[in-house]
Amino acid sequence: MTRLIEETKNGKKQVVLRRSFDDSGHLLLEAMGLANGKEQVKSFTYDDAGRVLSYSLNGKEMWRNAYDATTGQLTERVFSNLGVKLAFEPLSGGEVKESLEKVGGAVTSVKTLAPKDWQATASTLQRLE
Repeated sequence: MTRLIEETKNGKKQVVLRRSFDDSGHLLLEAMGLANGKEQVKSFTYDDAGRVLSYSLNGKEMWRNAYDATTGQLTERVFSNLGVKLAFEPLSGGEVKESLEKVGGAVTSVKTLAPKDWQATASTLQRLE
């Protein structure tokens, strides 16, 4: 399904925003008309469980998520354009170890997230943008 938001400017109708959804209601594509007549296009992919897998801007992947096959928990986010990834490892007591890694596996920072901080982080990383 595609939804359009249009406006009329100088007597011409133009599409300001175009959104396409899959049969489950997941946003697949959002195209916004820009002043120069071009579009900014955001696209999203999902896994079978409806979790956001990747986000692309104008055809370039900005990030992708990976999930644990057993628990369904977010395990990493790779920022392809930056050459870094955030890795998440569950610890005892509900805490989660967050590591920032550069391409090649060099860890540049590590911190432990309390359960409530992990929930907030996971929620933020699973938003569309």
